[in-house]
Amino acid sequence: MTGRPISELYVALMEWAETQGAADLSKQPGLWRGSTDEWDAAINPHNEEVEDVPPYSWTLTHRDYVVMCVIGPFDGVIGGGYPEDKIIDHFRGQS
Repeated sequence: MTGRPISELYVALMEWAETQGAADLSKQPGLWRGSTDEWDAAINPHNEEVEDVPPYSWTLTHRDYVVMCVIGPFDGVIGGGYPEDKIIDHFRGQS
């Protein structure tokens, strides 16, 4: 355990993925992918990089704006100045 809190956005994404039927992700090959009306999302549930996605990280791509995110359990990068709380609210609203 790292002692660091898990990112609120990471938790929201994991909860959303579970509502979409994601289960036993590390036992599946490759990335798990899902979409909403605004975002395309993919998680790498493996201990090694897959398709340029770091281990245990999400990538998010907005469908209308030039926004790309890479979100790990403890930190991440949100491009385009898009507000993190807006992404959290979006995915929590989808669950």
